[in-house]
Amino acid sequence: MGIVIRGLKTKDELEKFVQLLPTVFTKTPLKFFTSRFFNDPYLRFCDVRVAEENGEFISTVTVFRRKMWWQGECIEFGAIGNVATVPEKRGLGLSSTLMKDAINLMKKLSFPLSVLFTGINPFYEKFGYFTIPAHTAVIFPEADRKLKFSIRKFNNNDLGQVAELYEKFNRNLIGTLVRDLDYWQANLKFAEDDEIFLVAEDAGEIAAYLRMVPNHEKGDVWEFAYSDVEAFVDLLNYSAKMTEMKTACFIPNYFFENNLSAKVEYQPSTLAMALVMDEARFSEDEVKEKLKNYAFWWTDNF
Repeated sequence: MGIVIRGLKTKDELEKFVQLLPTVFTKTPLKFFTSRFFNDPYLRFCDVRVAEENGEFISTVTVFRRKMWWQGECIEFGAIGNVATVPEKRGLGLSSTLMKDAINLMKKLSFPLSVLFTGINPFYEKFGYFTIPAHTAVIFPEADRKLKFSIRKFNNNDLGQVAELYEKFNRNLIGTLVRDLDYWQANLKFAEDDEIFLVAEDAGEIAAYLRMVPNHEKGDVWEFAYSDVEAFVDLLNYSAKMTEMKTACFIPNYFFENNLSAKVEYQPSTLAMALVMDEARFSEDEVKEKLKNYAFWWTDNF
């Protein structure tokens, strides 16, 4: 029997697939995959595309069903992740075959856009993806700032306030995910073991929050939101154990527009790519123009 391209069909197959991933992504622990695949509220077995030979999975691509904010509008899109082939089967074009299969699935699901993160952009350009002109930032917290807000760790009782703050902060951005309660609860389970989640409040009202993973290779700051920028600055200064903090998340290169008292330096990133699949709804030129303002929280990475 030859190589078969298909989607997964059962929970047992999903468990088998997840056990395979750390053997291909050798720097990523098993927990990263189990937390996502077993908690994702939108995942369907068929979204995990595999090449199978003699009963063994030898190559994979996953389509994650997501929604993003698009300046006040909610847009469904397909997020591509876990593109990999076992070492002994590389060079056969399996990842290319599965990418085409995944794009066909996303078109059947009527997703107008797709997004992925990569360090091998030329490979994905073959399928029509283009690099998003994204930016990260380096923030230099103020020295010896007197805090104006009370700072403490997030707890589950804060979720209502935090979710409301998140939506108000994000709904007019381009690219950040739309989160319902099911996704919020899943997202908290996606968190890195050493994530620090802090809130800044005044009289019991949360005015800002910050999620960070100190000294991570991608960056320290993974997500934030605020209704009062001074509360966010307090969080930065409370958290700073170094003279600078780098964001893993993407933000436009004008995001703070000089309203942040801390110094900020923006840095270009080529990690994010996008594909337009429904040009009747969005022209590629329109999407490219909009994505100059791309934002994405690394807590949602796929």
